[in-house]
Amino acid sequence: MSSPNTLMERIDHRLVRTLPGRRVDFVPQRPIVTFTFDDAPISALTNGARVLETYDVRGTFYVSGSIAGQMHDGQLMIDAQECRMLARRGHEIAHHGYAHLTPALLGRTFSSDVEANDVFLAGVLDEPARNFAFPYGRSSLGARRRVGRRFRSSRGVQMGMNRLATDLDLLSAVKIEADASVEAMTGWIDDAVRNPGWLIYFTHDVQDDPTWYGARTAVLEATVAHAVAAGCEVLTIDAALDRLGVAR
Repeated sequence: MSSPNTLMERIDHRLVRTLPGRRVDFVPQRPIVTFTFDDAPISALTNGARVLETYDVRGTFYVSGSIAGQMHDGQLMIDAQECRMLARRGHEIAHHGYAHLTPALLGRTFSSDVEANDVFLAGVLDEPARNFAFPYGRSSLGARRRVGRRFRSSRGVQMGMNRLATDLDLLSAVKIEADASVEAMTGWIDDAVRNPGWLIYFTHDVQDDPTWYGARTAVLEATVAHAVAAGCEVLTIDAALDRLGVAR
């Protein structure tokens, strides 16, 4: 699953990274780790959520209404009923836009796309989703302003830890992909323990033989286990923002 990567979106995204939005200094006393799943393939529920719940922790699932319950990139996505199930089990259902398109491709329809996904999620959640992830990690100045007014946070795919001078409108994250090693993934946790920050992981499907943008079940489980054993707080995006004192 790759971004369309048009010239316009590359320019927009570079501007966003050069001119960051809402800045917050995150200095947690205890390292915080969050596991997130984009698009929410069914295996993110059957395997991803199961792994988290084995360790009595929860994750954040970013959902796009147009692909919910549909085949997308060869994977079946969770549907509205499964979103409700995850929410009842304590996981966070978050916003990923409706059409699963970048702001550059949506253009002036970006706001209506956000509103369309609000309508879809209204049938799933008791209150509006509070956090957003940009499809393909691509933002724009206009989209950042829109989501900054509507959401507590927005997540991108820029590799890194969230510590000082963090951009709430483009949170950094670490990708767990098909060829990721346990050592590489847990190394980020060791860094967070040495110098506390907020570490966000993201992936898509969770399987023994994942797609190239998904995670191997054993790698996800080893990473979750390491975070718990290291004494990190493993929280959803929304719960982490609560812990860090970000206003709702």
